[in-house]
Amino acid sequence: VGKILAALPVDWRGPHLLACSCLRVAFIPLFILCVYPSGAPTLRHPAWPCVFSLLMGVSSGYFGSVPMILAAGKVSPKQRELAGNTMTVSYMTGLTLGSAVAYCTYSLTRDTPSSCLRPPANFSFPSGL
Repeated sequence: VGKILAALPVDWRGPHLLACSCLRVAFIPLFILCVYPSGAPTLRHPAWPCVFSLLMGVSSGYFGSVPMILAAGKVSPKQRELAGNTMTVSYMTGLTLGSAVAYCTYSLTRDTPSSCLRPPANFSFPSGL
């Protein structure tokens, strides 16, 4: 949806686009509030993570596509292919680094005693599984 919305003509300036893109960091504490404190999260209704995921996905598609669209118009016609390739490499590098940070963060926190991804020590699977 965000990538489709990026096709709508909006006159974005560089600093505004960068600021809106950086504001997406606000999703991190919102997601943390959905699980913290572990007994009774601040945002405990199951709709909150769904809404935040939806908004994060739309904003990711939008703010990932708009710079790609605008980059071609900022360079001379001879350099448009190079600009497109550079934008693609930058976009893919950002996605890869984001995944690597998420993986490292998960690997650092997976052995915590309050993990909901691990069954308790006295848990046993029913027979037949």
